[in-house]
Amino acid sequence: MVSKSLLITYKGMLNKLSAILMIFVIVIMCCACSNSALDVVLLSDKYTYTTDEEIVLTIENNSEDLVYYSEQIILQVEIDGKYVSAGEQASYSEVLLGLEPKSKNEMKINLKYLFDSLSPGKYRIGKLYSTSDELSEVDSEIAFVEIELK
Repeated sequence: MVSKSLLITYKGMLNKLSAILMIFVIVIMCCACSNSALDVVLLSDKYTYTTDEEIVLTIENNSEDLVYYSEQIILQVEIDGKYVSAGEQASYSEVLLGLEPKSKNEMKINLKYLFDSLSPGKYRIGKLYSTSDELSEVDSEIAFVEIELK
């Protein structure tokens, strides 16, 4: 015959182990299901630019999948420690570009020709990408690189 206090202690341990196991399973599932932010990265050739300087961006696909992206640039400016939209890009091609697994592509941009007025500050340049051949904000992710304009 097992004492009542020993049975309560045993049930308590099982509840704690079940909770730990459940958290572990959730963490593993999240890692396995997410398209890691490190799978596709956006890099710039340096950090600090003048407002009329050309920026060399490199988009790298470190995943095992073909990735699609467009010529559109997402530009955000840092205000009070938070990034907000710096405006809409003047024009860009709607053509989707494909980036093979484990490859990269370099592009040159000049923000002064793409966006109306830019003042000195910290910015974030982004590229929308997806493994689907239809880019939408719902099914896509954004790779960002931070820069500073002087």
